[in-house]
Parts: sequence; C-alpha cells; structure tokens
Amino acid sequence: MRGKPVLFELAQYLDAGLDPASAVARILADKRADRRALDRLRTALRRGQSLAAALAATGYAGKLDAAIIGVGEHAGKLTAALRAVAERAERRDSRVAALRARLWLPNCVLAIVIGSNIVRALSAGTPLSAALLDAAIVAIPVLGVAYAITAALACDSVAWLRLAWALKLIDSSALVREYFEHTFFTLLAWQADAGVDFIAGATNLGTLIDDPAYRKRVQRYRAALRRGDSVTTALANAGLLYGKELTQVLSTAEHAGRIASALEHYLEARGEQLERTTDAAFAWLPRVYYAAVFVIGGSSLL
Repeated sequence: MRGKPVLFELAQYLDAGLDPASAVARILADKRADRRALDRLRTALRRGQSLAAALAATGYAGKLDAAIIGVGEHAGKLTAALRAVAERAERRDSRVAALRARLWLPNCVLAIVIGSNIVRALSAGTPLSAALLDAAIVAIPVLGVAYAITAALACDSVAWLRLAWALKLIDSSALVREYFEHTFFTLLAWQADAGVDFIAGATNLGTLIDDPAYRKRVQRYRAALRRGDSVTTALANAGLLYGKELTQVLSTAEHAGRIASALEHYLEARGEQLERTTDAAFAWLPRVYYAAVFVIGGSSLL
C-alpha cells in the first residue's frame, strides 16, 4: 500500500474545509511523485465514489483502513479516521523500512561470495557465461526470498488474516486469535463510537475478511442480534469472542452502555502488547535471512 503522507495531508485539507476531491486536487498540485495514483483517486471522487472506496481502489487504504474511513465519513469523524489509518500505515512502513535496511549486510556478503565464485571460475577456465549462470542460480533465489519477505510484510494485515482463516489457524493459534481480535474489534469499536446500529455494523464486519468460514460466523452473530441476544452473547455464540478478559470487558461495557470507550481502552492496551510481539518478529526475520545467506554462500564456496 502507499500514501501515508497523503492521508495526513488529506486530513489537514479536510480540516481546512475542503471537500475530498478538492483536497486531492491540492495534494496533486504539490506532489511530484505518485501523480498517476493521485489522479485516479481524484477521478474516482469526481465520479461520486466515497472517499473510503476511492482510497481502497487506488491502493491508499487496505480493507480495515477503508472500513474505518467509511465509518468516519458517515459519523462526521473523517479526519480522525484518516489520521488513525495514517498512523497505522506509518508504523507498518517504518518496520518494513527498518527490515530492508537490516537486509543490506547479508546481501553485501552474498555479493562478495558471488564475486569470489566468478573470479575462481574464470581462473579455472570456466566460460564467463557459465560463471554468470552459476552466480545467478545462487543469487536469484536468495534475493527473491528477501523481496518476498518485505513485500509480504508490507501487505494489508487483513490479507494475512484471510490466509489464517483459510488455514483454520484462528481456533488453533492463540497468537493469531489475538491479531484477529484486535482487527475485528477495532472496527466494531469505531462503529459503536459512530452510533452505527450493531445489526447494520455486522453486515459491514462480514465484508472485512473474504473467507466463507468467517462470513458464516458473522452471519450467526447478525442472526443472534436480530433474535434479541446481547452483543456479548451473540459474539460468543458465533465464535467471534474468545478471551475471558475481553468477554468480561464487553459484557460490563454493554450493561453500562459504554461499549465504544471500553473497547478503545482494552484495544489500546492489547495493541501495545501486539506491537511488541510484532517488533520482536521483525527483529528475528533478518537473523533467519542471515543464516540462510551464510549457509548458501558457504556451500557455494565448497
């Protein structure tokens, strides 16, 4: 995804009283890069698309981001939604940029090893084309892995959750459930804060993750709400509410009529823990890559 600075700038121009299409036009006038995507965004807005839909279509917002922005549009909290989404994008982009920087060292080692192999092969009388082919056989898979890692980690988190649901990891992995819980209830909290009816909100929640098993659970949740069940009971019976702590928080908040504020407080605390977990994973990934480079590079010298 692209456009964290664009989302911040959009929020600033909207605060100044511009409509979304005019705000994008102002940003387009100031930008030297990314002009094609911004022009598509402006065209989509002028054709009547909502800002959330236009941002999603042009790659400026992922599934969860677009859903949050959509809630913000209808609730008169668009600038707050844009800033929240931009902050999420900033954290993700910072992690990926730091990871790319850490991969330079093993890639330099790999380049030195490959250069040494080419020199040895030429000294032994191997044709240059054959030496380059051997080098490519070593380099391309390793560099391909590095590119795939950074590209995958730059993806929208909902894409990873869709894969987790497809692999049935939601019910078997506590860590995956925590990431799903934080994503799902972040959108539910935004909806509750905006005053969105829970049944209507369930319809939007059902489109968040494109997986049949997930959609069936959301359908059960919506059906339970229509029967008159409480939000907590409906979520629990549908298999969308797992932890005892969150269940207690939600049940107490529902009785007090303060679901949005209670969820916001809970998600902020859980989000800090998940941020630490994610940072730890990003710290380990370069080490795994280092090991792979040294093993492949060492074996190529034999």
